[in-house]
Amino acid sequence: MLPRAKSFLSLSQSALKYNNTNSKIFFSASAPARNEYKAEMIAKQMNNDNPFDTYNMKPDAGRGLFENAPILIPSTQESRMIGCCCEDDYQDVVWFELTKGPPKKCECGNYFKLINHDPLDPNVKPKRLLVDAGEPNKPEYIDNLKKLLVDEGCELSDVIVTHWHMDHVGGVPDVLSAVVNVPMVHKLPRLDGPESDIGQVAMSKLVDGQIFEVEGSVVEVLHTPGHTADHVALYLKNDGVLLSADCILGEGTAVFEDLHSYMLSLQRILDLAPSQIYPGHGPVIEDPVSKIKYYIQHRLQREQQILKALEDTPFVTPPQLVQLIYKEIPSTLYKAAEVNVRHHLEKLRKDGKAADTDGSWRKLEYMDI
Repeated sequence: MLPRAKSFLSLSQSALKYNNTNSKIFFSASAPARNEYKAEMIAKQMNNDNPFDTYNMKPDAGRGLFENAPILIPSTQESRMIGCCCEDDYQDVVWFELTKGPPKKCECGNYFKLINHDPLDPNVKPKRLLVDAGEPNKPEYIDNLKKLLVDEGCELSDVIVTHWHMDHVGGVPDVLSAVVNVPMVHKLPRLDGPESDIGQVAMSKLVDGQIFEVEGSVVEVLHTPGHTADHVALYLKNDGVLLSADCILGEGTAVFEDLHSYMLSLQRILDLAPSQIYPGHGPVIEDPVSKIKYYIQHRLQREQQILKALEDTPFVTPPQLVQLIYKEIPSTLYKAAEVNVRHHLEKLRKDGKAADTDGSWRKLEYMDI
């Protein structure tokens, strides 16, 4: 199970058949941190309303840096005083009045937003964040989503779309029309082509490093290009868990548009050393470091084969490279292998290790650079 399973349930169209047994669907809470709620609840149970009037805090690293992902401050009143500890020593406290409405920016750069929350009101539902919305026109998926929201007694506040492919973004309109309280949709903009056509859906711009609050964890948005240029993964910082979308799959290896970017993304994830990976397709990865190293090593081995071929046979074309390297496969698979070779050649070009002249490639030596 995903850590703190009540905070992160899982939801994925590709795994509807085994959701309950393999925790393939996740839901996260985009709501005030649990300690903030806990302080409010204890105060109210003791008939002490003062914590609803003032609030003193030091934001965690990365929290509240973006206007569309502010630190959410609960209150039963129309306003409250906020004390933001801008320095590590907790001495430099900036006090300001936070009222209902748009987020307000502190002197230190953090955004705060007041939300109506009574911790003892049974009608107040916890908020959840949905990661990806699957394909369009999937009634079974929507039925499962609505059932989960009812069973958990929660509602969606946000949807994060990991990239432009229709099996991740296509179901957004169906999700928005199926829920009572329409959530905000977030996505990293696609710069290398048009966005998927899903109608008139307003999307908030995701940025690398953006932070979302969840019950029991802080979630960081990681721009992980390669599979697509706009691809993001989500990192649960408290638990070391990664939601990898299509960057790393539960089975097999991922496809990619840009190998150079993809290898950098794999290295970035490897540096995090996640404890578990929940992929967009396939089962949970319980030994993620070994899986990532395999992905990287697999590509580097093929790269070395191509470099050796370019060294032995300069000014060679991609189809010729296929015949030199893929000697074990039938000729019917040459076209597919050529696509892979071209990805590697483009990476080598960006690395300054190879160059082409009129479609013929050669290895670059130090003196050529």
